[in-house]
Amino acid sequence: MTATIADLQITSLAAGGDGVARHDGQAVFVPRTAVGDVVRTALVSRGRFARGTVRDLVEASPDRVDAPCVHYVHDDCGGCQWQHLAINAQRAAKAQLVVDAMQRIAGVSIAHPEVIGDARTLGYRRTISLTVRGHGKRRVGGFHAAGDPDTLVPIERCLLAHDDVQRAWDALRGLLGRLPEWRTPTADAPAARRGSARRGQRSSRQQQSLRVSLRRLGEAQASVAEIAIAVEGGDRWSATAARAIGEAVPGCRGIWWTPAGQEAQLMWDRDRLTASQQADPAPGLEVVEPSSDLAVAASFVQVNAELAAQMHAFVFAQVMAESPARVIDGYAGAGRLAMALDAAGVQVTAIERDDRACRHAEARLGAASRVLSGTVETRLAEALPADVIVLNPPRSGCDAAVCDRLVEVASSASPPRALVYVSCDPATLARDVKRLQGWRVVSATCFDLFPQTAHVETVCLLRPEA
Repeated sequence: MTATIADLQITSLAAGGDGVARHDGQAVFVPRTAVGDVVRTALVSRGRFARGTVRDLVEASPDRVDAPCVHYVHDDCGGCQWQHLAINAQRAAKAQLVVDAMQRIAGVSIAHPEVIGDARTLGYRRTISLTVRGHGKRRVGGFHAAGDPDTLVPIERCLLAHDDVQRAWDALRGLLGRLPEWRTPTADAPAARRGSARRGQRSSRQQQSLRVSLRRLGEAQASVAEIAIAVEGGDRWSATAARAIGEAVPGCRGIWWTPAGQEAQLMWDRDRLTASQQADPAPGLEVVEPSSDLAVAASFVQVNAELAAQMHAFVFAQVMAESPARVIDGYAGAGRLAMALDAAGVQVTAIERDDRACRHAEARLGAASRVLSGTVETRLAEALPADVIVLNPPRSGCDAAVCDRLVEVASSASPPRALVYVSCDPATLARDVKRLQGWRVVSATCFDLFPQTAHVETVCLLRPEA
């Protein structure tokens, strides 16, 4: 497909991070640009819009800075979208993304929200997930290339990773050959762009790969780091290999493996090794009985612990400002908010689908509070009534049935005083606000938990219109 070359001025940033320009009446999405840039662009029409690639920076925006990461600059790593933007410009753009989504999708006009962040814009991630491809000593691990999920960029150092997580990756990179294997491995795909020593493997989407997550456990200020490793994929792994990784990675506390098509299992636990693992490291699958606390801690790691704590305190304060007697905590996770409210004398009903998290929270709540295991859409009715409802759904937002129920509640004789919606995607937040007929948006406040990316967390306070 023939590309058109044109000089374009970037006027805004889109969800996902691309800059937006106009050409012949079309919106053109151009990655890694800044508002105010004038860029010589090779653009290809995709029907209603066009995609562009920067050929030359004609005029630089004052929002531009030098990106600090070699993988971002030279390898086109897709882990970050906005390292080339000053942090104030990033946060202004995130506020605008929320305003635009609310107007475009929900039809609601809101003031530009405050974006709360801190000075730590690198080294904040307590968890990273990497893709591993290849076999044996030819394995490489890294992130997908920007705009090209079939290409893997091998990563040596991720500047967003917490120092303890980076140390774990430094150790694991030399042991990739000891990760799970496939019984019928495919042939290695050829390297992409062989002129670049840094580019990784390109393959069809069917190429077998592993997903490896490294997670730093414990409180933000913990002096001793503990690392959990989660591996997804493969269908053959020995206890010997898992143990070798656990003993080599600094601070490794436990290793989980989710074989292809099966449930996750704990392969190695530093503090609860089976007798056979302690005495005889012979090959074979030795599944360790997991500690409940360890399993929950590894499953609910906050990516940015410091900012997550600030957002938790903000949500807690918003709820307590209503002087509630009863609160529903939907999508409660490990129950951190529910426990804080319970300790403050509030009767809490927490709803969570993860059975381990439910048991964890139930053991820590007072007699007046309770935990309902299941989805919010199936358990919300029995949790009502409440003075305040908190929803903290995944990126996909709430099930439509949740919004339908809240519409009914808003027009009831005794509606809740407030709904606090914690969102990690402005588009699904706006979609759910549109569904919530009978509720009005009172305020929105953003938290910059993910600097250098286009992701933003939003706490939206709603009240019944009645």
